[in-house]
Amino acid sequence: MGSHINPTTHSLRSNTIIPSEAPSAQRLFNDIRKVILTTNDSTDLAFPNIPPSAGLQIATSFSEDPDIERAHPRISYNSVTQVLTARVMPSRILDCHQDWLFKELCYHMSSEGFLTAAEILELNIGTGTSG
Repeated sequence: MGSHINPTTHSLRSNTIIPSEAPSAQRLFNDIRKVILTTNDSTDLAFPNIPPSAGLQIATSFSEDPDIERAHPRISYNSVTQVLTARVMPSRILDCHQDWLFKELCYHMSSEGFLTAAEILELNIGTGTSG
């Protein structure tokens, strides 16, 4: 007899492959969350093929998840490329310079006359992942 065609992957009377159903936003959230929480090293994670209908919802949900917040990831979603990225930094040591720089600018550099108030206002402080 002929080859057996699996009815769940092929349409009737045809060998046309039916595309598998896209995972739900909840399933994507759970899968990505698990990867982020089990990452032990500083790394950049990319999750492609996240539909726009789910991307913003997933990124926003991560900002409200206390376990994700403790993992210190930087989450972004690009709706054009449909890629959700997570820069995971399990330790706050990578951000320690931010507090030091803020204190130096606000207290020492201005009080010592190294920078004027107008010069300090022209400085923009941000991290490597901020725009």
